[in-house]
Amino acid sequence: MNYSNTMFYQLADIRRLLPAVWLAFLLYTIFFLTFESWFLAAFSGTAAAFLLLIQFKSVISRVYTLIIVIFLLTLSNALLTSWVLGSGSGFYFYLFIFPIFGWIAFPRTHMRWIIGTSVIAFFLSYFIPPASTQALSSMTLNSLFGINAIIFVLVVSYVFYLYFNKNRDLFNQLEWLAAHDPLTGLLNRRKMTQLLEHQLKADKTGSILLMDLDDFKSINDTYGHDSGDEVLTQLSEIIKSHVPEEGFASRWGGEEFLVYFPLEDPGKVKGYFEHMLADYQAHVFHFSEKPVTNLSFTAGAANLQHSLTSSVLEADNALYTGKYEGKGRLQHAASQ
Repeated sequence: MNYSNTMFYQLADIRRLLPAVWLAFLLYTIFFLTFESWFLAAFSGTAAAFLLLIQFKSVISRVYTLIIVIFLLTLSNALLTSWVLGSGSGFYFYLFIFPIFGWIAFPRTHMRWIIGTSVIAFFLSYFIPPASTQALSSMTLNSLFGINAIIFVLVVSYVFYLYFNKNRDLFNQLEWLAAHDPLTGLLNRRKMTQLLEHQLKADKTGSILLMDLDDFKSINDTYGHDSGDEVLTQLSEIIKSHVPEEGFASRWGGEEFLVYFPLEDPGKVKGYFEHMLADYQAHVFHFSEKPVTNLSFTAGAANLQHSLTSSVLEADNALYTGKYEGKGRLQHAASQ
């Protein structure tokens, strides 16, 4: 994928900006009406009404289209006010927002167009019109300049706030994806390995439970892979609800799950297993017209000690012993 041609912001991000934009146009409408600038009042009022329509009727569903609409309205407003009131009104400030916004948010192909258009509009609104057309008094024009400068700083600050906030959210998402299985939401094998190695280095005792779904291949073959995913997801939710504090669980691979319990008592580990198995067997799956129940899984338990590799191997051997002896049961490793 060419990430240079993707949008940084989503439609919801831009829609959060809309109230500030249409409110600004509405306030300028009132201002222009007060000073009898009928043409500017008509334009600002129309822009505010159009943006309100977008806000509450969702007539635009593409993020880039919405940005371009806001950009063109802002650009037109800057040009018109500069020519009618004079460049000293400070409306050209708003033309700098979009190059800044575009630089951090737009695909490169769009960014060039936005920046180029903004530069031309700035030239036409700052260098061509006089500083004042005498439509407003000098004091009013200076006040308007100051207000626009302050609003510009606030808007740019908010744009950067959104940018850094979005970056933080993306970082958190990537961090979560790096540590979790996307289907089940459990830890992935890599993160689980790191946590268990940390437990060993800290000399923390505990037990591991390696669980494997019984007859999972037949579920996939009979009902389809979507049904298989549903089974994995449901068991994951059951596991999450039973893992004790300071314990953690992972999707170890395929239909295998590895759970860490911060205790070594085989009886307590068996209790956790039995509760999870009972909940799983009681769950009703609707793969077809006939409800499916009483699915099962088998598990092998071992103490976490010495090395992670040997502990997992012990649990794995116990698991396959349990499979061989009847499935739907817990088998403890010989060392327990």
